[in-house]
Amino acid sequence: MLPMSANIAFPDYDNPKEVYAVFGLTFYWAQVLEQGVLNLAVALRVAGNGGFDWHSVAEFYSLLERKTFGNVLKLARQLTAIPNELDDELGIALDRRNYLAHQFFVERAPVFQEKQGRRQAVDDLLADMQLFKDVDRKFDPIWREAWNQLGVTEEHLERLQKALDSSPNALTEEITAIAVQIARQSRSKT
Repeated sequence: MLPMSANIAFPDYDNPKEVYAVFGLTFYWAQVLEQGVLNLAVALRVAGNGGFDWHSVAEFYSLLERKTFGNVLKLARQLTAIPNELDDELGIALDRRNYLAHQFFVERAPVFQEKQGRRQAVDDLLADMQLFKDVDRKFDPIWREAWNQLGVTEEHLERLQKALDSSPNALTEEITAIAVQIARQSRSKT
């Protein structure tokens, strides 16, 4: 998960910009969840392709990053069984994400000029944000375990996060180093 503080203790309902700020943060958390589903789908596709190899990982990420959240979720569901309760929550999160992307401003913009309309919009966005965060928290262990099955450990994920926080070049170098390490480990097991 990418680092970002999302604690909004006291939204400023008087500020018309608040709706847009909270929308941005809410949609960020929707994308964090979407990335988790993408991570699972890629890991499962790589596993189904005969195991870890960096070319396959890059190819599958490139392919799936162009698909909608709904299509990636559909693929993940085809590749593995997601626990029923979590799958239901993912469906709700997908519906809310799509509402935000396609209808939120169309339906809500006319009431933003009124304080009560802004208050309701912000409160609804905060509820959606919490939904995305909660579902993501429950989903993280699933995609992490799928990668673990391919040899990508929590230590590797931490190294990738540090590299991501550092620079794009550091991330590329770390991905390469981890891929080489996993390939060596795979060869030594055979």
